[in-house]
Amino acid sequence: MCCEYLTCLALLASSRAPLIFKLAPFLVVVCSLAFFSSVVAALEEVTVLARKPVNEAGESLHGFSSLLLVDQQPAPLGTVSALVEQLPGVGFSGQGGLFQTISVRGVSRHRVGNYYLDIPLTSQRRAGTAGSFIDTALVSTLELVRGPATTSYGSGNIGGLLRSSPNVAPGMEASLSWGGSSDENAQALRFAGQSGFVGMSHRGANNAETPDGVALNTGFEQYNLLLGGHRTLGNADYSLTSLVSHGEHIGKSNSQYPVERITNYPRERHWLAQISRLGEHGSESALFFHTQDLQTDVLRPGQRRNEVYSQSLDFGARQVFRRDRGSSPFEFGFEYQGRRNVDARETETDVESGSSRSQRLLQAEQDELATFIQGQWSGGPWQLSAGARLSALKQDAVGLSSSADNFVTGFAGGNWSVSEQSTLTAEVSRGARAANLSEKYFSGTTGRGQVLGNPRLAPENANSIDLGYSYQGPNIELEIHAYYMDLHDFIERLDITPQLTAFRNSEGARIQGTEFIANWHVMAGLILTTGGHYQDGETDGGEPLQDVAPSKVLLGASYQWNKWQAALSYQYRFEKSRAALGEQAVDNAQLLSGSISMDLGASVSMSFWGRNLLDDSYLVTTDDLSTNGEQRAIGVRFVWRN
Repeated sequence: MCCEYLTCLALLASSRAPLIFKLAPFLVVVCSLAFFSSVVAALEEVTVLARKPVNEAGESLHGFSSLLLVDQQPAPLGTVSALVEQLPGVGFSGQGGLFQTISVRGVSRHRVGNYYLDIPLTSQRRAGTAGSFIDTALVSTLELVRGPATTSYGSGNIGGLLRSSPNVAPGMEASLSWGGSSDENAQALRFAGQSGFVGMSHRGANNAETPDGVALNTGFEQYNLLLGGHRTLGNADYSLTSLVSHGEHIGKSNSQYPVERITNYPRERHWLAQISRLGEHGSESALFFHTQDLQTDVLRPGQRRNEVYSQSLDFGARQVFRRDRGSSPFEFGFEYQGRRNVDARETETDVESGSSRSQRLLQAEQDELATFIQGQWSGGPWQLSAGARLSALKQDAVGLSSSADNFVTGFAGGNWSVSEQSTLTAEVSRGARAANLSEKYFSGTTGRGQVLGNPRLAPENANSIDLGYSYQGPNIELEIHAYYMDLHDFIERLDITPQLTAFRNSEGARIQGTEFIANWHVMAGLILTTGGHYQDGETDGGEPLQDVAPSKVLLGASYQWNKWQAALSYQYRFEKSRAALGEQAVDNAQLLSGSISMDLGASVSMSFWGRNLLDDSYLVTTDDLSTNGEQRAIGVRFVWRN
């Protein structure tokens, strides 16, 4: 690997978070110029080294995976969480607003991995990682894997994983969007040439309202800068991708706003980068880092204000070797992930007296080293696949004893081609997750309230079985899955008081459900889709399990005729009457989104879009602090491509 890459990476990773963000624009330009200066001018197109978030040797056997194309959605949805929530098996969890997280197959928070390329996105937030700082205007695809995905990636992904890939398609594109009661607006400009790509975006909104006219604390401003490039040296391809994100005045919507508690995030900053190498026989190497900081402001009117400043630096490397042995290809690799400068400080100010006190809430670090192997065997109508991963994890916190855990995870499965169109699949998998640094060591104020860490938390374990059937006909595509997951030492939140939450290991829990999705090509230009899921989960004691999403049915249609295109998306969410600890019952909901667009010529298109067109009043999630969703939103969008 050329010295320019290593020099840039060393400079980035050795800096501390506040200094990094002050120098971010300068360093990005310097590193990009060093990269572009050696790019081969004869390149005909820009490519991105993007590996699927499942094992390549047996990717068709790994549960139920989906690929979502961002630019083919009926209405603008600015966050990755809002986009994938439209898929079977996925629901919202936690509270509303920009930081909305998701639940996959009844599992949420830090149990669902979130990745940008190969970069794991971590968070000190109790609700988990939302990936909301990634503007979907600069994203090409979202890949979702349901169920334990702990072989190719980290041991913690016992619920699945979500992976975002940047949009580096050749050409230039500009877009403008505006609408809704909150005056939400978005602007993006993207260009990809022979040797590199650049993207810039802004999106923002004022506070929205529910259909009943209740104000929601959902306003925000966010800016993104994407830079990168590609070069070929000998038999290897190299790529560099860097993303800088700055957010401010981000509101957190919950039912206690604005009387009991007002939660805002005055500042959120991220900088992440990855250098990748694709060599002979499909071997891959990657170096990456992610530095972030977040400011949380929680005001209890007439009482006190708590301001929390948190930051962290994540970095790592992975190496994958692949061998093609005809009917038995396999791959093996190594991975290291480190966390440093995981720090949180809090200042509490009495509103009446103005007196304040400060304390450090968290000062910790983490190292994880892993090796993995997986392979496939094909013979006649049968295809078998298996893989295993061995991980060693060490966590340290100032003033507390360090902890170490070892995990062995893996999967085994097979499929049987019943006919040219039909396939039956079966897979068993095992995942494990250690409590993260925040769950163990963070004690202080969060956007939800006061949290008390528990350094004695034991690792979670998940055993899962997945049975599936798929049909690929000339006009119809269908996929159905049924699954069962057995969880041990499940880490659940416990409300000690209405304002204080802690964590504990429950004895165990079970989740079962079904999912399906179908596409029907009715005629030229017209495609109908349907899908949905059923989920149910409970503890060994018979109590409802947290984060299990209500069941839902999805219907969609898209039609293209000459210069016109129309799309509709309908979701019926069933009521959920049994509420878990810290949750509430929800009624059924009907959500309709749609758009109609027209080609205006000169590479310009205009579309009118709408969300919640039925103006339905519904709770966004089962969280006991959840608010109702936003009222009907209608807007317009212009796109220019060249």
